[in-house]
Amino acid sequence: MEVIRRFLPFLIFFQSIIPRTHCQVAVTCSCDLTGNACDANCCCDPDCSQASIAIFECSTATYNEDSKLCVNELVYVNNAPSSVQQSTTGVFCITTQRDTSWNFYIDPQYTITTSAAFDSLQQEYGSYSYDVAYATTTTSTTYQSGDTIDIRYTSNNLTSTLSLPAAGPTGNCLDYNPASYLTDRTSSCARRISDLSTACATGSVLDPDTYFNIFEVATSPVNTSDSTASTYITVTTCDGSTPAAIAYVSTTCQNVPTSISYTVRYDGNGITSGCVSFLTVSDITGPSAELLQTFSIVFIESTTVVNSTEARSGNPGYVTGYPLRSGIMGTDAITLDSSLFTLLSSNTDGSCPTAVSTSQIKFKEDSRTGCTISFNSSQDCTELDTTVRSILNIPSATARVASYGNTNTTDSSWVQVVVNSNTNAVSGNSTSSPCQNVVVGIDYAVLYANTGSLSNPQPQVVSIQYSLVTKSVQFECIGNDCSTAGATQSLEISSSVTFTDVSSLPEPVLRVRPTIDARLAADFFYPFTVV
Repeated sequence: MEVIRRFLPFLIFFQSIIPRTHCQVAVTCSCDLTGNACDANCCCDPDCSQASIAIFECSTATYNEDSKLCVNELVYVNNAPSSVQQSTTGVFCITTQRDTSWNFYIDPQYTITTSAAFDSLQQEYGSYSYDVAYATTTTSTTYQSGDTIDIRYTSNNLTSTLSLPAAGPTGNCLDYNPASYLTDRTSSCARRISDLSTACATGSVLDPDTYFNIFEVATSPVNTSDSTASTYITVTTCDGSTPAAIAYVSTTCQNVPTSISYTVRYDGNGITSGCVSFLTVSDITGPSAELLQTFSIVFIESTTVVNSTEARSGNPGYVTGYPLRSGIMGTDAITLDSSLFTLLSSNTDGSCPTAVSTSQIKFKEDSRTGCTISFNSSQDCTELDTTVRSILNIPSATARVASYGNTNTTDSSWVQVVVNSNTNAVSGNSTSSPCQNVVVGIDYAVLYANTGSLSNPQPQVVSIQYSLVTKSVQFECIGNDCSTAGATQSLEISSSVTFTDVSSLPEPVLRVRPTIDARLAADFFYPFTVV
């Protein structure tokens, strides 16, 4: 009786919150999805023959309903004094009940015929609606860091934002990728062109004019209510020259920019000037083509004299992701040269670019890159080795690396390169015997150590070493390649860099145990004293 008295209010409460009317019996064969036809592997489908069911993958032919009513919450007993019961499994279950309708969802009895009734029911259960977004009027008078940069097309006065194409999920260029104010950025992406004759046209992504000559840049954010009131500046080429016009001549698209760099000058009021540099321009051949384009943007304060600036990689220690500062050892000082320690890059098809393209080694970024070159059966071994060495950009004996990210060019702490290369001469020929000791890669190893405070360590380059990777190379033909004159074979060239932390942690030193200077009273040992 005591148990019934304690749980009776709870059961009454539970019964009051779960209506028992309008209960609908659950479908006993939920996999029967096709009327008047047998559903494969649906053992409870009445349209299936016993012979078919015998080959189905199923355990039972009926749906087992759970007779338990479980609540994954605390159960409050409405009795005085109140108490809380919680099961060890985290759920409270009623294992036996008289009204089995509690185990079924309530059959909805809603017939919505008016908008008011619809809104009332929707608000009761909660939902999310997609509000229509309307353009807002720009009221800011100056660009803020991270803002998009407004431009205006000169042909129709339509306004847009300055784009800096970037790679999408497949590596293809996404042209509608906005540049951000005061955010330096570099991106590379692939252009896959199916019909070069059509793509090689004025105003296309292959045309140099597309990147500067057809638009103007707003010095401050455009007022959306009156775009004509804004001030615009013309984008020029940084060297003042006029780039050669794009032209399609005999299956070749000439003067295609493959590396585009914007330089934007600013002050506290906005953009003061802008220019573009076409760092590399190539000719693309073929009915279809693939090329890799690189885009970058740099922001420079108007009062800065570019020729007097010097990029640091840390102050004082190196910052992760910044390039190793390198230079050539001179008589009295180091001449900075960022092209000394680099890794290979490749075209979209993995081949080495005609004009060797490399990227600087970044501090603490272990990486491996590579590309492929082609050689034929008549290739001279020495010639092949020379070609690979020129692509690898092997540092000279006078090349140096700054020990710190801010090492002065007149300091004597620049690190000399340690060479661990194979000195054996190239021998053999690619047809009758393998080319021995052909260089096919370069591996850099950089040792660095943290200096200074443990709470703010400053990394210092201790040493850098490069090793030339060599192997035997021989032309191997398969099938008709053996009888085809001029058949070629690919050879992979690689470059890699690894960084190793050789820091020595400080050793703990314990203070000397203090001595006890005990001064006792004269009669401390009384009466145990010797007279």
